[in-house]
Amino acid sequence: MLRRNVHVTDRNVDHQRRPRPPGHRPVQPLAEHVRDDPRDAVVVDGRRAGDRRHADALQGVLKLPLTVHRNTQIIQHSQASVRRNSQVEPPSRRRDANGDRPSTARCRERIVLAHQRQAEILKRLTDSGGARVAVLARDLRVTEETIRRDLDKLEQAGRLVRTHGGALLVPETSRDLSFETRQTANHEAKVAIARMAVRLVSPGDVIALDASSTVHELALALPDIPLTVVTNSLPATVRLAARTHLRVIATGGTLDRPSGSWVGSLAEHALDRLNIQKVFLSSKGVDFERGLSEVDDAQARVKRRMLDLAAERYLLVDSSKFGVRSVVPLARLDEVHAVLTDAGITPDARARLAALGVALQTTE
Repeated sequence: MLRRNVHVTDRNVDHQRRPRPPGHRPVQPLAEHVRDDPRDAVVVDGRRAGDRRHADALQGVLKLPLTVHRNTQIIQHSQASVRRNSQVEPPSRRRDANGDRPSTARCRERIVLAHQRQAEILKRLTDSGGARVAVLARDLRVTEETIRRDLDKLEQAGRLVRTHGGALLVPETSRDLSFETRQTANHEAKVAIARMAVRLVSPGDVIALDASSTVHELALALPDIPLTVVTNSLPATVRLAARTHLRVIATGGTLDRPSGSWVGSLAEHALDRLNIQKVFLSSKGVDFERGLSEVDDAQARVKRRMLDLAAERYLLVDSSKFGVRSVVPLARLDEVHAVLTDAGITPDARARLAALGVALQTTE
């Protein structure tokens, strides 16, 4: 006899066995499926019983589905099976529709707009100094290819440096300074270097000038002779526009306001359509092991294109640039034909330039 506290709502159930209809299959005794427990509550036909009578009727005569509620588990007893449902997950462990728990979902909210995503990438780089592509893609819930495109754009803007599988933040002190600030640094040396470079220009030449402050002094020193000047420098374009015999070609492109230069694919493609004889350019760093380097990838791309197209290549740098290694590689040092610098260059640097076969001109 099953002894259990029960409530039965069917008042027609008695203690006598009823006749069984044809094809009837008796309900399996509850005791075969679950163990007796005084804490169990019994519900018959979906309704909780209102009294404690007829406990013995459940042993074999009851035909209605029986549900036993045991603590947080539900045991469904019917003619065919007993179903056990697991405990309900506590609120702190529940997941949202995306399968994330509340705290994780906040961290992994998908950012659709590119500029918002790039701002978030910069924020993370500022906090940690670097980040991996796979981690950024997982946290921002986009593909790794999308993250790589974002990193490429930020690198072109000079905000970070790409590494294998990730990126590093470019410190504020390493970023390109404004044109006015760069123009005043070592100004006397830059003017002297520009005067040397003017001697290399002949009437009828097609020359390219980059947007550096040193080469800007060369633009100011150019005589008003028949000459074609190609430049991505806005200040140089404005100053040369007053020369009546000079033909000035501005590359156009995306204006980088701090440097006063045009950069981007439009500037690069404009150069491809020209035959350049001589290029005069500068760089942020001159390292004998790693070559020339820049702090801004967009500037480096335009300078690289000028180098590739020119027949003669002249590097104009003051002596403070030697031994400096910036973040964006530009070219090997032996790719230039001559270096024009001031008298402050060291004997060791002179010797190493000679060993590379690079001509040297100084202001002394």
